[in-house]
Amino acid sequence: MAVVLALLIAGCSIDDASVASRGESAEASQPPDTEPSPGSSTPASPVGEPATPTPPPPVTVPAVAGLPRSEAAQALRAAGLRLRATRKVPSFEPRGTVLRQSVASGTSVTAGSAVALVTAVPHPRVPRVLQTSARTATTALQRAGYRVDLVTRTVPSGKDGMVLRQVPAPLTRTKAGTSITVVVAQVVRPVAPPPAENCTPGYRPCLSPASDYDCAGGSGDGPEYAQGPIYVSGSDPYELDSEGDGVACES
Repeated sequence: MAVVLALLIAGCSIDDASVASRGESAEASQPPDTEPSPGSSTPASPVGEPATPTPPPPVTVPAVAGLPRSEAAQALRAAGLRLRATRKVPSFEPRGTVLRQSVASGTSVTAGSAVALVTAVPHPRVPRVLQTSARTATTALQRAGYRVDLVTRTVPSGKDGMVLRQVPAPLTRTKAGTSITVVVAQVVRPVAPPPAENCTPGYRPCLSPASDYDCAGGSGDGPEYAQGPIYVSGSDPYELDSEGDGVACES
């Protein structure tokens, strides 16, 4: 009987030790509880909602008007901005100069914003229309975008209707829409005056002045002779009308 009790007591001790060993092993296999450390930067987000992105910081738009386009583009990129497509307009400023910017300098905008520029291109040149007809000149100038003011000038020679002068001068760079003055020739050729009559007053037909006249076929000694009839009016310095009837040298 004593032997049986001893065996029972020994069996119970072995079972208790086995149970305790299994409990310690289970606790060791479980991961330790983890908690965020104090000061952690990871934001807590509601379950199922994405985190809100942080907006880029604002930047100030630089002043680029008056700069060449390449320098303006560099200034915008350095400020964290993008250059949008530029528009070109005729100007007397050097080609490529920035005339205007779409966002005023000093404006605060989001980084990466786009700024458009307006840059200069030269004005067109006035076509050369000298020595062309008024019609041809007018057509050429109007096609180039100019208005035409025709002015005529009277000249004694040349070809009627040809362009003598244009203002502004040919190939001058001028704004489109400017009025171009075109001077056109109006030829009026001078009429030659009739030859001056070198006649002795009072006789018809004309008797050129001489020291004396006698009737041809008469007894006078000249030195000049008049072939009649000679009509006399007024004075008779050569005394050809001896009868005083207004007709001399009748025979």
